Amino acid sequence: MVDRAYAGRLDVFVHPDGQAVSVVMLDVDEDFRRRNLGAVMMDALYASYPMAWIDHGGRTPA
Repeated sequence: MVDRAYAGRLDVFVHPDGQAVSVVMLDVDEDFRRRNLGAVMMDALYASYPMAWIDHGGRTPA
């Protein structure tokens, strides 16, 4: 959330052993794009699972 507004979401699947994480969906609401929020969410994911292999998933043009 940014200023109490929905800004985006990061959905992940964490392997039971915690050694692998797969990004299922990373989405930033249109009103909040171009503010590096996606990078902030990914940084938080890396911080939460510093030793895990992270599969970034597919990409879309958006």
